[in-house]
Amino acid sequence: MTFEVFVWLMIFAHFVGDFAFKSSYIAANKGREWYYMLAHCILYTGVVGWVLLGWTNPFNFPYFGLLLLLGSHWIIDVWKCRKIEKLKAKEGSRSWKACLYMDQLAHFIVLAGLIIWYK
Repeated sequence: MTFEVFVWLMIFAHFVGDFAFKSSYIAANKGREWYYMLAHCILYTGVVGWVLLGWTNPFNFPYFGLLLLLGSHWIIDVWKCRKIEKLKAKEGSRSWKACLYMDQLAHFIVLAGLIIWYK
């Protein structure tokens, strides 16, 4: 696999793990109950981690990368859920949509760091 294919696969895996593998029930409840958030983060880490495992040397298991994916996804999504909840509580506030873009930007910064680290 070339480096360019690895980068595109990581981006594709991000969208699959963050959106396609997240049921509407998990999406609605991950901000309220920690175990739904954990389920979402584990699914995400599994999808993106699968691509990462395909890129790295089989004798050099990417423990750091998988932990970074899981931990950062948890922190970013908890922040997003809490921030959106506060902003939606304000009547007429539409600024909560900016949180969705900031969430994706933060996830891509983590992915870029992992791609550079494992290059």
